[in-house]
Amino acid sequence: MLQAGEIYTTFTFLGLAGLAFTSGVAVTYALPYLPLAYVGLYAITPVIWRMGRDRGYLTQGDFFADRYASRLFGGLTSALGVLFLLPYLQLQITGLGLVIELATGYEGAGTPAMIAASVLVAAFVLWSGIQGVAKAAYLKDALMVVALLVLLVMVPAHYNGGINHLVARHAALAG
Repeated sequence: MLQAGEIYTTFTFLGLAGLAFTSGVAVTYALPYLPLAYVGLYAITPVIWRMGRDRGYLTQGDFFADRYASRLFGGLTSALGVLFLLPYLQLQITGLGLVIELATGYEGAGTPAMIAASVLVAAFVLWSGIQGVAKAAYLKDALMVVALLVLLVMVPAHYNGGINHLVARHAALAG
């Protein structure tokens, strides 16, 4: 559930839509990519979760430090994780700013929203810690899956008279 919610975030709602708009068929890479990711996660995450529960891991650094008996390797893993997370965080914050600008119609609205979001994210992480962030991720991910399901039903219903009508229309065009 958590991984599904992580996959269906800004990347799916904005990134894939933008890629489809600008590049067309290039977006079809996501069709096999997402299910293959689920297969891999289904195989490996229960094992990692059990190890984490049994050995008390809280971070990736804890896993690597214990697994390879090297605190240096665990520290390096943690540092690289933060370093590589920063561009992703920047992408999310920038996406928020663009969505705010689009929703308000005011080009200058994005910057204050991005600053406020950055301050709120930093404050939340400092206040709640890793476990608080994980709990918030569960809620966010559940809401993302619900939003995806609503969109899956509502968009075809609004624009095409429902999923059955949409499928029948495409079958008639293909046949």
